[in-house]
Amino acid sequence: RRVVSHREKELEKKNEQLTEEHQQLTHQLDSLRHQLQEKARHLQQLESAKANAAAAAAAMEAEVQKYAELIDRESAKLSESQAECETLRGTVAELQRAAELALATDPSASVSSLMDLPAKEPTTTNFFTAIKLERDPTAPPEAKEYMPRKPQHMALSADQLMRQRQWDEPQKWTLTIQEWDDVLNCCQDQPAYALFKTHGKKYVNMYDLNQEYVKKWTKGEGCGV
Repeated sequence: RRVVSHREKELEKKNEQLTEEHQQLTHQLDSLRHQLQEKARHLQQLESAKANAAAAAAAMEAEVQKYAELIDRESAKLSESQAECETLRGTVAELQRAAELALATDPSASVSSLMDLPAKEPTTTNFFTAIKLERDPTAPPEAKEYMPRKPQHMALSADQLMRQRQWDEPQKWTLTIQEWDDVLNCCQDQPAYALFKTHGKKYVNMYDLNQEYVKKWTKGEGCGV
């Protein structure tokens, strides 16, 4: 009995030790699980931050591309304006030479000689300059007049044949789809259209095109576009 009792006590002691070790291992296992969960959560946050950074980089790249395209368009417009200035300089030089020649040949015919020169598209006030001068009471009326640039293939002025055809055969006074597309593109490339799109109501309708473009193009001509 004493031997059995002693063995039982040893078994109970070992059982207590095993139980204590089991509890310690369970505690360590729980701690490791918690650490793994924290690391998984941290990894998920890193993945989310990486995705956000990639999206931000893509958006920034698209924005840079948009500004690059805008710069290219503005550079093309600047080149076009410079070419127009050179053309105007050449025209002015031709007019001066013609006037000098007319005066040298016959001073009394100087006016008629100048009147016989081919008509050129009138110089117009800048759109933003015209807006600023609208509030200036000292500015002359012609300085407040803004003439938008006409489409490439539009006539500079209407002649009697055009007016007569519009009245006699209105079904023939129209535009092809390509010509109408050229008119819209010409309007969209000018400051007035951009101003309407970015300020106020932020859209452009046919009333605006008629008021800001068609009326100015056809004023005093006696016929439409």
